[in-house]
Amino acid sequence: MPALRIAAFVVFVGLASGAAVAVTEPTCTWQDCDKPCDGGNRECARSDGQTWIIPCHVQNCAEVVGCGNADIVFVIDSSTSIGEQDWWKTKQFVIDVSKGLKIGPQESKVAMVTYSSVAEIRWTLNAFTSMDELETQIWDLEWMKGNTNTYQGLSYAEQIIDAEARQYLKHIVIVITDGKSNIDSKLLIPKAESMHDKGIEIFCVGVTDSVDKTEVDGIASIPKDVHAHYVTDYSALVQITNTLIIDTCEAASRVECDPWSKWSDCVVINQNKNCGPGISSRARKCRIYLYDGAVPEVRIHTEHRQCDESCDRCARCSYDVNGVGYLAHDNCHQFIQCEYFQGKFIEHEMNCGALFWRQSILSCDRKHDDGYQCTDRPVFTEKFTTAAFECDMDPHATNPALYIRHLPTHDVEMRCPPGTIFDAHTCRCIHGSGNDKTCNSDAMLEFPFNSNTDDICNRAAGTRVGNVTLVNGAAYFDGNSKVQIGYLNNYFAEHAVTAMTISLWFRYTGNDDAWRGLFSNGDCVDEASLLVGIGDSVAQGQILTETSSAVFDNSAATRAVQRDEWVFATLVYSGWDAKYYINGVQQSSIVISGNIANTQCDTTVGFSGQKDNAHYFQGFIDDVRVYKKTLWDFDITTLYNNGRQ
Repeated sequence: MPALRIAAFVVFVGLASGAAVAVTEPTCTWQDCDKPCDGGNRECARSDGQTWIIPCHVQNCAEVVGCGNADIVFVIDSSTSIGEQDWWKTKQFVIDVSKGLKIGPQESKVAMVTYSSVAEIRWTLNAFTSMDELETQIWDLEWMKGNTNTYQGLSYAEQIIDAEARQYLKHIVIVITDGKSNIDSKLLIPKAESMHDKGIEIFCVGVTDSVDKTEVDGIASIPKDVHAHYVTDYSALVQITNTLIIDTCEAASRVECDPWSKWSDCVVINQNKNCGPGISSRARKCRIYLYDGAVPEVRIHTEHRQCDESCDRCARCSYDVNGVGYLAHDNCHQFIQCEYFQGKFIEHEMNCGALFWRQSILSCDRKHDDGYQCTDRPVFTEKFTTAAFECDMDPHATNPALYIRHLPTHDVEMRCPPGTIFDAHTCRCIHGSGNDKTCNSDAMLEFPFNSNTDDICNRAAGTRVGNVTLVNGAAYFDGNSKVQIGYLNNYFAEHAVTAMTISLWFRYTGNDDAWRGLFSNGDCVDEASLLVGIGDSVAQGQILTETSSAVFDNSAATRAVQRDEWVFATLVYSGWDAKYYINGVQQSSIVISGNIANTQCDTTVGFSGQKDNAHYFQGFIDDVRVYKKTLWDFDITTLYNNGRQ
């Protein structure tokens, strides 16, 4: 705040002749408060020779322990009855109360309404988010003069809260008045009561003996002895400053929020169409801890953003490696086979006959996905006997990933989803590659990136997409490239997996703290159920099961990652909990259970699996291993101590 504040008032006086003469009221030059807290004084040297001294910064230097956050609106009386000197005392009182709280963009915010004959919104909650800005604005508030329209002041406070207040925080209004409302007074108490019903907590400070106690008590929330305060004059406001700070802290909230969920799929606004402009949303769970330490209240905080769902359905698939994608059809006995050819998406409507398309496994089957109600009739009539199931498909002569479907009029060569082969016994595509070999390692998949990007267990090939180079026994990713692996597609649809470990070495050489993916099985429309990445210079991870999720974010993985240094990250799932390790040391543990959720997506190394180039990794990755078992502390420590292979 500037060291000096000069206030001047001009009054027009009518003379007997009828002329008006401007009379300038004495000016007031204010000094800054001489103490930052625990009570000081500030002095005004007036141009008429008088000196005014008012107390200032009377809030305690010691912060209130456990004081939470809130969205707060001050509604202060600026009517004629206050008088100039008491107007300065009122503003100082508001400053001191605000200083006793935690003001900031992620903490408490303060809005301001002043009222006399009419009310005015001086600023809203998002206007000023630092105490320094706030103090200057409060001290510069003009004295309005006029009658007392408390009802309109309270109404404007409600409008601010409805428009800008954060839904997961406490909403508080602090009213200051020195007299009885004389404009729309019959509407005042009903307005306050309706705000109470909305959960808005109102404190009311009545100054001087002129206040209407019934009105002050009616404005204040319950209990009245906490929310209604009375002082004899404006000089006595200093006596309740710290009491009001503590009361506000008790009403406020301490909030702990989980990380944001991923943005949802785009929901098209026009319900008669399946594409076009829409809305995407995300949510997070927040726990509200009250001042008394009671059991927290849980609220869901949601955000929305505009999106545009492509009218080309096949644009939703991933084609980087195999050139083929699959989507459900409106008819559950059909599906869409998508092809990406020469920069264009091509749709093929394919038929399952009397079978059902199962998007969860990307194949036709004798039953549909759980929870899916199918009422469409089959496209082709096929007969089944009660004695045995007759398969209308045969294996391909040379390629196990293909099969021949026999339709009433002709045969069609079909491709199994990536990472699967056709099994004539079950008449469907099942997980496998046709060339599995026993791996010498305990790992199900292992990518040492020595001479190529393939799995040394001979179960999966790693296809380079973009500029991935092999340097000194590691894979280097240039920030716009990845290795794509087809093996885990739909693996968890056919296997009830409750034990899994992902381990890898990485060395980040980028220049920012943006989120980057290291390992993900979510490179398509599905969210990754296995994810390892780095963001804000901290390694992060995620495991999704069919019933719950474990997300390791900045607060969970506490060990910072240094640029251009090799780091060993391990993500472990045991069936009852998930753990995250950095350099062999456990960083966090989250209780989670259930089978690992299935995805139809390719697995990627060096990319988060989200269709956003900003999530590519830049740097080195080495020794990526996938274990279909739980590695324990000793195993992980041993791997770390053995170093990169």
